[in-house]
Amino acid sequence: MRRQTRSVAAAVVLLAAMAGCTTPADQTGHATLIPSVATFTCCEAVDVDTVRHPGETFEIHWIMNLTPSPSTVTSTQVVLDTTLSSGYRTVEQLKSAEIKAPTALVRAASVITSNTATVAPVSVIAIPRTATPGLYNLTTSVNTDGAVSSGSSVIRIETP
Repeated sequence: MRRQTRSVAAAVVLLAAMAGCTTPADQTGHATLIPSVATFTCCEAVDVDTVRHPGETFEIHWIMNLTPSPSTVTSTQVVLDTTLSSGYRTVEQLKSAEIKAPTALVRAASVITSNTATVAPVSVIAIPRTATPGLYNLTTSVNTDGAVSSGSSVIRIETP
């Protein structure tokens, strides 16, 4: 009798633990998906922490964060932009140049996605062969239905 009681107790504990790991069910008992909203930020550390070279093409891997939504999500266009701005020999020159609008060296093609995306997008930057060694501003922006957020990182370009 004790063995049977222990088996039943173990089964109850196992079922309770499994219930916390399931997808919610609708009224018919079928599993339902929880809607999520995608937001984007730049970028993987390796994208900016690597020394680059004139003539090189590299990728900016956007980070996608999914947040569960309590209701249905309306798809909204999101435009991701990336610009590499003129080079500076020193950090001091780069910082003093931030006061005025930087001169764009190259712009990646805009990536158009949505807040219902399921795959993280990638931007591609082609550094001109004429780029001189130095520090460059990599500016990224996310435009979600007119609300814009932006950020920047420093990219180092050296001759090979």
